[in-house]
Amino acid sequence: MEKAKILLVDDEEGIVEGLKEYLDEKGFHVETASSGMAALDVIKSYDPDLMILDIRMPGVDGFEVCRRIREIDTKIGIIFMTALDTDVHKVRGLDLGADDYITKPFSTIEVEARINAMLRRKKNSQGRSIQSFGDVYIDSTRREVTRDEKAIPFTQKEFDLLLYFVENPEEVLGRGRLLEDVWGHDRYPTTRTVDIHVLQLRKKLEPEPSKPRYFQTVHGIGYKFVP
Repeated sequence: MEKAKILLVDDEEGIVEGLKEYLDEKGFHVETASSGMAALDVIKSYDPDLMILDIRMPGVDGFEVCRRIREIDTKIGIIFMTALDTDVHKVRGLDLGADDYITKPFSTIEVEARINAMLRRKKNSQGRSIQSFGDVYIDSTRREVTRDEKAIPFTQKEFDLLLYFVENPEEVLGRGRLLEDVWGHDRYPTTRTVDIHVLQLRKKLEPEPSKPRYFQTVHGIGYKFVP
């Protein structure tokens, strides 16, 4: 099976060389960029499946790169890689559309595991039929969502969470379960991650986001999707 195309973006030469060598050995197709502007140029022709993106870079930082990419492409997986191990930075990254977060220092094995988990979730989402609720239609194969016949942009993780809700209607879903089943590992920062993504679903799909009809809060536990 053909391995994924990865774009590795970091201004630290040692990290880029070491991680690229490891991922190359694992069979991935890896391109690199040493700045945010370079990454935006490379992505136009390389069309990666996912990016491993450092935050602290001179000029255009990782946050800005993520924001610009999400304006034009919601399908590329984005994993932030940074030494900024604070909830504020993690929340900001997720809010901009990142799918995962790795804190420096990290092991190459952990990076590979995060990559493979993201690719598995992407593969598992293929082949499902079109589903709908209200005026919302979800095309799982193309990973597209429309509301009132208008396309709505979604990050990869927002889309994964939406599908999980739709496939488990009327079921009370705890935040821990959502983290484990949607994000795929138990080392994600906090359950606040789930809350941020549910808030985004409400903003994009609820008739009145402040009075959610579809994505309801179950106090003290988590959420319930009511189609």
